[in-house]
Order: sequence, then structure tokens, then C-alpha cells
Amino acid sequence: DNYMTEGFLARGSYDYDNRYFANASIRRDASSKFAPGHRWGTFWSAGLAWQMNKEDFLKNIKEINLLKLKISYGENGNDMGMGWHAYADRFSTSYNKETQEYSVSMVSKGNDELTWETKKSWNFGVDFSMFNYRLNGSVEVYTGTTSDLLWSKTLPLSSGLTVTSYPANVGKLRNSGIEVTLDGTIVKTKDLTWSLNMSLAHNKNEVLELEESIRE
Repeated sequence: DNYMTEGFLARGSYDYDNRYFANASIRRDASSKFAPGHRWGTFWSAGLAWQMNKEDFLKNIKEINLLKLKISYGENGNDMGMGWHAYADRFSTSYNKETQEYSVSMVSKGNDELTWETKKSWNFGVDFSMFNYRLNGSVEVYTGTTSDLLWSKTLPLSSGLTVTSYPANVGKLRNSGIEVTLDGTIVKTKDLTWSLNMSLAHNKNEVLELEESIRE
């Protein structure tokens, strides 16, 4: 009884004149946690970057050592948190020596409609260095939507089963925020270097969809 995965991956990158950058990847994964009709998922990502400080309208500004704009989109699949074969009902047997009888009991309730939890993310950012690399930093703005959330859903008492829950895809949520990092050299002499690092972040999580039974 083993959990198995299988996948294929392809990716490529392009750099033109150390100014324009592009990359892309695609992967196709299979997980034995899902039924054959829902086993495979396809996930891809792509990114672009522009090193602006090498353009004619900026390259003569000595105060700017680096100014790079970037944007990316990516998809990720998740099958964690579920049983090894979460799509199937599983049973165990036991033997009663007194009655000399075998019995079968359910160990876990499966869901053959279960599928990949998928996160789709956008990222916008800028990297910069100024004043002979004495001030460096980056700003990242991101947003991501996770759909088909994997969850152990409670079974009603009326089900008559001995187990209390089963795996299901139950909703969608969004995660967004901004991150700022700064690294500055305040004092730099032959005998002393004084640097200051700072990181700021703000994050927001929002539930977009959720089954009523989970909210209760």
C-alpha cells in the first residue's frame, strides 16, 4: 500500500542582451491519491523581466546601478493532507477467537471526485540598486487564488458509517500582499562599514467560496 506520483517537466529561459529576460515551464503530475479520471494535473508558469537601467534613457544616470521590472504567473498543484488512496473506501478485517468469525470494518471513506488543489499566483516586482550599490532593495506585490481546497469533511450521523469524515474539495481562497526589503550602507570608510537592513510585509487572506457544511 504505497503512495505514488508521476510527472513530466519542461522549462526554458531566454536572455537578450542582458536586458530582456523570459522563462517558462510546464509540468504534468499524477497522484495515486485521486481516482484515474482525476489523477493528472497540468501546471505552468511564465515570467518576464526588463533591466531598464541598460536602456539609453537611463544608462547615463550614474546614481542608478540596477533597475529591473519583473512579472510572473504560476500554477501549483497540491495533494498533501489526504490519505494514500483518498479516492477509495478502505476496510480492515479482524478475527474474533471466541466466535471464530471474521468481521470487516471501514477504515476510511473515499471520494472518487477528489482532485488537485490548485494555486494560481501573480507576482509584480522591482529590484533596484543605487548610489554605487549603497542602497539596494526590492518591492514585490503578489496575489494568489487557491481553488478546490482539500479538506476532511465531516460525515453526517445519518450516514451510518463508522468513520466520521471523508476527503473533499470544499472551496476557494485568495492570498495577496506586498513585501519590501531595503539594504543600505550608511557609513563606509576604510576601517568601518555600517549597514542597515529592513523588511516590511503586509498579507491578507480572504475566503471566496466555502461549502456551508464547513462554515458551520
